Amino acid sequence: MATQNVSEEQLQSQFTYIDAVARLLGDKRPKAYTHTFGCQQNEADTERIRGMLSEMGYEMTDTPDEADFILASEVADAGCIVDNVETLIGIHYAVVEGRPLTERIVTVSGDAVQNPGNYKVLLGTNHRELIEAAGGWKEEPQKLISGGPMMGFAMITLDAPVTKTSSAILAFKEDIVAKSQVSACINCGRCVEVCPSRIIPSRLADYAERHDEEIFVNQNGLECVECGSCSYVCPAKRPLKQAIGSMRKIALANKKKK
Repeated sequence: MATQNVSEEQLQSQFTYIDAVARLLGDKRPKAYTHTFGCQQNEADTERIRGMLSEMGYEMTDTPDEADFILASEVADAGCIVDNVETLIGIHYAVVEGRPLTERIVTVSGDAVQNPGNYKVLLGTNHRELIEAAGGWKEEPQKLISGGPMMGFAMITLDAPVTKTSSAILAFKEDIVAKSQVSACINCGRCVEVCPSRIIPSRLADYAERHDEEIFVNQNGLECVECGSCSYVCPAKRPLKQAIGSMRKIALANKKKK
């Protein structure tokens, strides 16, 4: 995710503004109330603003009725949809040409594959046929993944059809994950640092493992995009993405029933 550094000039301008407001208020202590809607990033931004308000001379209050100044922080709606190219092509075929989705381009790769490549195949094609088209195995793989290395999921057999959501099949000679020993969380914070949704994966995984759906949802578990970055950087080798993803599917299914 792209980040932007704040220049020294911008910081100094902010401090100057804070000092100016503090001088204007003088001995007055007006009260400010803040309320946050949305993700962890919004909460972090609100905390920074609360700090600025305190430096200006505002007294923070827990109720809006007592406040002279109210700040509400919400998730911004950019007013657009983000889709991959394959989806956009499918939409074009369906809307403009009236053609249903009948084929996909599937990547076959990994160090166990004889001839890695991209293959255009009909929906319903058996994955075993895809491997045969790629020349078969160099050697029998220990690990099969449907999808990408970060967001994909393990396969136990090739006897499964290509569907409209299929994108790749990866085959590896060695199953590194199976050899990793899961240990307790050491609270290092690496999963939080890499999370693009600004949530706390280690805590959400705990809620998921306890099947605590209510707290999971309240702590913005549905904001997870299942990118797998948290599992990748975790020194304890915890399957964070898998735990969060499973609970997220359950929560979304229950939400649709209401």
